[in-house]
Amino acid sequence: MPAPTRPAARLTHAAALTVLQAVIARAEAIGVPENVAVVDADGNVLAFLRMEGAKLLSRESARAKAVTAASNGAATGRLPADLAVTVALASGGRLTDLPGACRS
Repeated sequence: MPAPTRPAARLTHAAALTVLQAVIARAEAIGVPENVAVVDADGNVLAFLRMEGAKLLSRESARAKAVTAASNGAATGRLPADLAVTVALASGGRLTDLPGACRS
């Protein structure tokens, strides 16, 4: 009889910090300050940083993009426009289809 569960890789806090540092390096290289949210597979924030000069309200979209990517297992920004609005409204703004977040 097959096992009822399967092992899953979990993002550690050390890995979250590595991701955060990589995103910061890229943002600095292109000269665009960012809000960066790193979440685990359940959408729990493991790391967050608002770079100096990043837009204040972008912190909300950064978290929503990270949660959306984690819940779908794919980058955001791929839904048809009418469905994207429905997803955002149905989730109370917790999910978004703004492009930019990815999961590897």
